[in-house]
Amino acid sequence: MMQRNGFTLIEMLLTLSILSILFLLTIPLQSDLLTKQQEEQFIEVLQQDVLLIQNQSSKHRRDEMYIRFFDDYYSILSGVNKPFAYREYPADWTLVTTNQSRLIRFVQTGTILQPRTLVMYTPNHKLYIVFPLGKGRFYIEKEKRILDD
Repeated sequence: MMQRNGFTLIEMLLTLSILSILFLLTIPLQSDLLTKQQEEQFIEVLQQDVLLIQNQSSKHRRDEMYIRFFDDYYSILSGVNKPFAYREYPADWTLVTTNQSRLIRFVQTGTILQPRTLVMYTPNHKLYIVFPLGKGRFYIEKEKRILDD
């Protein structure tokens, strides 16, 4: 009697098909996690940049430090010199504001010069970036985005 060592072709195909189905189910979960991580990272970098501008304005008594928001990026400026930092928005993000509300500047006491709200659309949320009156930096209100097909 002959002993068989190994697997048949049917057994291998069945195993590979089960593994491929499991891999296909995990890919959408990972893309959602990536989108969420990009959103959190952008907000963290924006918070650090606003803190930089606020500290520079109050500590060094400089009024010429500010952040200007554009359609697909924002820049950190110091007076009339060329910008020393550009930060691009993640893919599929859009900023919806008027041209008058795209400039964020702090006075020497560390308070914001003109309070305002910026609106950004992400693939999953509508973000309200609120710069309130006072010494606070900003806070974000998220609204779940409902897409029409």
